[in-house]
Amino acid sequence: MLSNIEVAGYYKGLGFQAEYIKSNIHRKNDLPTLNYDGFYAQAACLLFGGRQFYNKTEAEFSQPYRGKKWGDVELALRYDNINMNDENVNGGSAEAFTAGVNFYAAKNVRFQLNYSYVNHDRYASGKKNCMLDMIFPAI
Repeated sequence: MLSNIEVAGYYKGLGFQAEYIKSNIHRKNDLPTLNYDGFYAQAACLLFGGRQFYNKTEAEFSQPYRGKKWGDVELALRYDNINMNDENVNGGSAEAFTAGVNFYAAKNVRFQLNYSYVNHDRYASGKKNCMLDMIFPAI
């Protein structure tokens, strides 16, 4: 079973968006259920009077209305977290911190500069002791 909740909002040039997702995997042959979850939260600010455009038909935020004739600059921060570890299977977990600067030059032109720091646990490292090694051990 997969479930989630999402919230998003903008007021003038300030925006916030977050989502939480949970997965319960019910397995056959009396194997225990696996429980995984993750979330993200992000905030953004258009610096020169721009506003975010919400497309009701697509139910999504699209390119913003620029605050100046030459464009607008947006600062954004984001935090991500996912946990694919369960008491029965270790699939890995990670968290990520991202900071970004977006320059909206024209209606469909955006330049982005992002910095991300990602911290994985030992099961998400791609080295031994990960879930695939338990399923397909070396012979």
